[in-house]
Amino acid sequence: MTAPGDGKGAGAFEGYDAAFESAMSAAVTKAIIETSKVPGSGVVILRTAETASALTTALAGMLSMSLGATDSKPVTSKMLRELRKRLDRRIALMRSDAAFQDFMSRVFHGGTGGNA
Repeated sequence: MTAPGDGKGAGAFEGYDAAFESAMSAAVTKAIIETSKVPGSGVVILRTAETASALTTALAGMLSMSLGATDSKPVTSKMLRELRKRLDRRIALMRSDAAFQDFMSRVFHGGTGGNA
């Protein structure tokens, strides 16, 4: 992975970096959990609507930096269609993941763990 400040900045131009994506996803997830903690309680309240809205704002900011993706309405529309397909696939993947289902059943559906 080419990380900012690691002295290998040229690697950022070598193409898609799955390790960077994974590290970014982990960092975003950690930030969501940390921001969602209720101080002094050990409880995390995931506010899905607000979190999704914040992520949408951050995504819009990132995509607006890509002139190739936003320089014309047809190009932007195509990019958004592809993004929706990717999002639909990843939602389906998460819903089919056994560890995710275990987490959801314990946290949100009254299983052996806590409840939201």
